[in-house]
Formats: sequence, structure tokens, C-alpha cells
Amino acid sequence: MTGRASAVLVIAASLLIVGFMAAHPTSHAPTLRDFAVEATGGFGPNALVHGVLVGLAALLCVGFLALADALGWRRLVVRAAVVSLALGTVCGVFAGGINGFVVPTTAAAYAEADDATLAALGVGLRFAREANATLARGDVIGVSAATILFGLAALRGAASTRRPVLGIVGLALGVAPLALLAAGRLPITVSGFGHFVLMQGFWGIAVGVSLLRRSM
Repeated sequence: MTGRASAVLVIAASLLIVGFMAAHPTSHAPTLRDFAVEATGGFGPNALVHGVLVGLAALLCVGFLALADALGWRRLVVRAAVVSLALGTVCGVFAGGINGFVVPTTAAAYAEADDATLAALGVGLRFAREANATLARGDVIGVSAATILFGLAALRGAASTRRPVLGIVGLALGVAPLALLAAGRLPITVSGFGHFVLMQGFWGIAVGVSLLRRSM
């Protein structure tokens, strides 16, 4: 994939991820039974949104390989950034799978259950919520660490690979979510995770523009 194609891919995927995250459906069912009944309809576009987000995250990783090429694959910091990005993305993929497919399918199976059996759904949903939150935190930590490492690689190195502006942007957008998460100011909710996705959207655009400029 050429630098220009990678740049377009990164920018497009970043914008689409932000857009689809904004369309993330939320259930407002007041009771477990209402939630189970609602799940029989698949929560509308829930599976579609999560499926697209998972696919876009994978495409974004492909696009970021061009940044690794530009900064120098032989550099330890660049290889560490790629591994961190991959680990964070895998966490995000599993979190999306739980929210988009496992929870609706499981809940729908209890739509006609009696009250005693329905209580088991509550236990399962609590487990799913904690698993999803843990994986989402792994996504934030892994992807943010990758952003910092890419930023450091862009700030330092040979003149041919150095990109100081991109480096500063990477450090800022990598440190910010980690600091907010550590301070308890980045809740793992649709809204809270949406803020992280927005920050990563700005980072993706910055990377895409940098790749585009170097390919011209």
C-alpha cells in the first residue's frame, strides 16, 4: 500500500470510527425483562455499529503500519508502538464483540423466561459489563501507549524520519486519556469511551495528513 493510500485509509477510518461511535445505540429498558424483550430485536443497529467499528479498527491498524514504515521499523520504539497498538485493538475488538453480539444474543434467550430464571440473566449481564469494562480499559491503555511511543519516535531519530509536530500531537493525545483514566475522569461508558475515540480521531487525522504530505 502506497503512502498516499495509507494516508487516505487512516483519515477515512478515523472519521468513520468517530461517526459510528456517535451512533452507538444505548438501551433504556427499565427492567431485565424489558431488556430481554428488547434484545429479541437486536437493539436496532447495535450489531451493525459494533461490527463496523471492529472492521474499521482493523483497517486503522493496517494504515498505521505505513507510519511504522516511515518512522523506521528497525527502531525498538516503533516496534513497541505497533505491538501496543495491536494489543489495544484486540482488547477493543473483544469488547465490541461482547456488547454487539454476546449480550444481545444472551439476553434474547431470556425473553420468555420466568422470574426465577430471569435472575440468572442479571448475573450474566453484570459479568459481561465487568468484562467489557476491563477490555475497554485495555483498549485505552494499549492504544494510548502506542500513540505516545509513535510520538516519541516522531520526535527523535534521523532527520529523514523526524516529525516534531506529529510527535508533540502524539504525546499530547496519548498522555491525555491515560491521565484522565488514572484520575477517574474517563468513565468506561458510551459517553466516556466516545471522548477517547474522539481524541484518537484527531490523532488519526494528524497521522494521515503527515503521511500525505510526505508522499507528495
